[in-house]
Amino acid sequence: MFSYIITIQLKSSLITPLHADTIFGHICWGIKFSDGNAVLEEFLSQYDNGNLPVILSSAFPHGFLPKPVFKPQLPSFDLTLKQTEDYKQIKMVKYIPNKYFFDSIPISESELVKDFSKEEFLREKSGLKIVAGQHNTINRISGSKDEEKALYSSSEFWYKENSLFDIFVLTGFEKEKTFNLFSKAFENGYGADKSTGKGVIVIKNISEITFPEKGNRAMALSNFVLKNKNDVSNFRYDFFTKFGKLGGDYAITKYPFKKPIIMYKSGSSFDRISEQFTGCLLKNIHSDEKIKHYAFTPVINFNEVDG
Repeated sequence: MFSYIITIQLKSSLITPLHADTIFGHICWGIKFSDGNAVLEEFLSQYDNGNLPVILSSAFPHGFLPKPVFKPQLPSFDLTLKQTEDYKQIKMVKYIPNKYFFDSIPISESELVKDFSKEEFLREKSGLKIVAGQHNTINRISGSKDEEKALYSSSEFWYKENSLFDIFVLTGFEKEKTFNLFSKAFENGYGADKSTGKGVIVIKNISEITFPEKGNRAMALSNFVLKNKNDVSNFRYDFFTKFGKLGGDYAITKYPFKKPIIMYKSGSSFDRISEQFTGCLLKNIHSDEKIKHYAFTPVINFNEVDG
């Protein structure tokens, strides 16, 4: 499989986070709208026969990757007051420079504390602000404001102007086809409220990369579900419940919601595995059996050391 890094640029705020399963859904709708339903069904059928056409990560701030879930450690008793404060800050850090992975730099929470004062670590990574937007409830019959119902709010994700994000992709497709696949996915906007100008994304670059071969651990690069609990060992993870909603033509159907799914979060880690990915394509997550949910993740090796 080819390994690519796709750098995207945000041109607006977002309502929907840049998670891999949602991006995959946009890829599927892009295929359907541009090439037809038969091509989409052929694309999805390849996941059933083991010939996986695309495995992709969530989007992360450019130059950064999630902080792995490390082995629990107690800080040493000889930490300075400054290091103690840095240790508290490291606990809250979500992303670390990707050089720790691609340069095979040994890491642990204690090692990150030593580096925390470096400028590249401290610089603002995404400039994320979450803003609660107020909206009127619209009467769908009259097409005007519903006077009997109150305002409702929804969260919007605002980043620095023209913020860049990286998506990691494993695929059998050549670079040009991969670029076109993601271009079609984003050309009509991303996530909720596309019609109001949210989720405007452009692709800035796609380049072939080599994933690190060294390391005693591996980290998930997207939210995922294990096909078999024995697929990994020494598993350290965070998890959440995904309440998925259908997009495209299905968004206006009577039942646009998927069944709740418990997923492991990106950053979850486990002992190194032989494959470049893990996870599965979930079935039976909606009354319509044709609907599936992307729950694969690429993995990246890293070298975890004791504190």
